[in-house]
Amino acid sequence: MEPPNAIPISTLNDYLFCPRRCAIHRLENLWTDNAHTIYGTLAHTAADDAGYRKLVETDGSTVRIERAIPVFSHALNLTGRADIIEFHIRPGGAVELSDPARRRLLAAFYERKSERREHPFLNQTSPIGRFPFIQARLLARHIRGDLDDYVPV
Repeated sequence: MEPPNAIPISTLNDYLFCPRRCAIHRLENLWTDNAHTIYGTLAHTAADDAGYRKLVETDGSTVRIERAIPVFSHALNLTGRADIIEFHIRPGGAVELSDPARRRLLAAFYERKSERREHPFLNQTSPIGRFPFIQARLLARHIRGDLDDYVPV
């Protein structure tokens, strides 16, 4: 489910290009086309075919191409649509991430693990990556009878 009052990713792109222009577009609802915006609109229209799926065989592997995939992040309160995504399918049906996508995913994963949050039961701040270990120890204490309540996180 899409986050309520989510910020469109296109708004961030507009802001990165020019904050003043973003305000004119988003707050004042003023928009004028130029050669770049017309080209962008045409390119997005060509790629904006929701439900489009195509299998392509390349060098012994299969690539599934999909268009207009909705994307959102509850953590960042963002929403948008990916124009074209390629899924590399390996023998046996496994889907493979490309090397750049894998690097981005792992970087985001490790960054998230290092974020510090307050544990709701212990009332101490700890990296999120430690929460599974903390929870396992609390559950073990509860099973042994050393702890009356176990609070899942």
